[in-house]
Amino acid sequence: MKFKVYNNAHDFERKVEPILSEKEDVFSLFWGVLPAIKAGNYEDAFMATIEEDGRVLALFQMTPPHPLNLIFVDEIRLEELWIYL
Repeated sequence: MKFKVYNNAHDFERKVEPILSEKEDVFSLFWGVLPAIKAGNYEDAFMATIEEDGRVLALFQMTPPHPLNLIFVDEIRLEELWIYL
């Protein structure tokens, strides 16, 4: 498993878009903030994933001063993923 931080919002979007678009209504906040990050509206935006064998298991997004948004894709492995936080 690898915790990967993204500095480029476009690269992050390419990675997470399939997951977000699957449940657009559930992940609307995460999805809605992404264009503002891409537009440069947040200087210190944080974007990261936990990945294993090319598969995204969790997504993280934060736009200070707002709290961290998290999505755990693989809820069965939730306890195992917590060690990365």
